[in-house]
Amino acid sequence: MPDSTATLYDASYFGDGDGGFGYVNYDEDKESQKGALQNVLRAIERHTAKGKLLDVGAATGTFVAIAKDEGWRAEGVEIGETAVDTAVSHGIPVRHGTLATISSLGHFDVITYLDVFEHLRDPRTELQEIHKRLVGDGLLVLLVPNAGGLLARLMGRWWYHFTPPEHLVWYSRENISKFLSQENFRVVTIDVISKHYTLSYCLLTFARMISARPYLAKKLARLMPNFSLSVPGTANLFVIARKQ
Repeated sequence: MPDSTATLYDASYFGDGDGGFGYVNYDEDKESQKGALQNVLRAIERHTAKGKLLDVGAATGTFVAIAKDEGWRAEGVEIGETAVDTAVSHGIPVRHGTLATISSLGHFDVITYLDVFEHLRDPRTELQEIHKRLVGDGLLVLLVPNAGGLLARLMGRWWYHFTPPEHLVWYSRENISKFLSQENFRVVTIDVISKHYTLSYCLLTFARMISARPYLAKKLARLMPNFSLSVPGTANLFVIARKQ
């Protein structure tokens, strides 16, 4: 494991892609995923009333903004300073830091990690911190790549989520359920979810797989910013767990 990954999430991660990770344009990529994020919020609301929600790894605040628009008292934390600056400039409450480093965060009814939990160096310690920060029988919500899914099995070593030091831990239905149980969380639901990705993101991912420069991905990001592709639902796991 690397000692730290904070330096990965600089300005180039969210808006350049030259470092071999991240996005050509993060906000354009998240625009194509807003439908999936709204589905995530609706699923959460089937298991709890609207209250305080914290999005960890909130980036520029897309999910925080969606939750606030739906009546949640939502905020986020993010380790990438540039992303935080962008969120704040749009009036979205995202703070710089992590769940463990911002002592003034308080407690929450729901804590979400959407495309984030696989990035963590020490997920067990993170779960212990989450447990402290959730009120009562609050909810933990995870969206992670599905290492046990059909797409991962078909692609094998070429699976596009094998990207250390960006992605560090991989999850299947079986190991995430066992892991959460060990840290006093009860899985309420675990399902697959489909997502849309911009063509530029897909090409950036392919360029990374073949160790090529992301020139074409960047060019298409300018020419076709709204073109997106649907990735099969089995590629991603959506987990809701309740604190015990």
